[in-house]
Amino acid sequence: MMASAKVEDQNNTADKLNQAKSFKNEGNEQYKKKNYKNAIRNYHKALLYLKGVGASNPFSQLTGEQEPILPPEVQEEVTKLKSDCYNNLAACLLLQPEPNFQKVVEYCSSVLEASPHNVKALYRQGTAYFHLKNFDSAMQALSRACSLPGGDTDTKIRHQLQLCEREIAKQDQKMKQVYKGMFDKMASDTKDVT
Repeated sequence: MMASAKVEDQNNTADKLNQAKSFKNEGNEQYKKKNYKNAIRNYHKALLYLKGVGASNPFSQLTGEQEPILPPEVQEEVTKLKSDCYNNLAACLLLQPEPNFQKVVEYCSSVLEASPHNVKALYRQGTAYFHLKNFDSAMQALSRACSLPGGDTDTKIRHQLQLCEREIAKQDQKMKQVYKGMFDKMASDTKDVT
């Protein structure tokens, strides 16, 4: 009885993995056709199937039931598929008329947890941080991307870095003006007191 349950779990896992791959591939096709909303829908569906991989009982978290441990090669495949889907979702969101930059940051963070040297995720995260006006975080992500093989020659990354440097310089200039104004006012207030 236990052996048949184990075989059923393996078949269920394989089915879910295959379904997730199918949705990811369909998302890639939609992305190539510039149909980003459908691509997003397919990547989300793939992620839903991946969440179910290894889960034989959908209520196991509620009941406290122990989930089966996936073989390392299956876990590795699930992790890679999740990373690919999150990275592709970030790419799609950046191409939307009104991108949700916070979601892009979140999706890229998910990718970078599993693959800290993913140049595309670092670039996309840096771009999203830039648009959120978090220039320090943008510089950090983009600098990391530039330091990695492939990122060191990418002109898009270098361009985005230059934009960040300009914005940081503008911020620094504004801060100097604010402090100068404060100190000038303090100096004139001090003259009035004496």
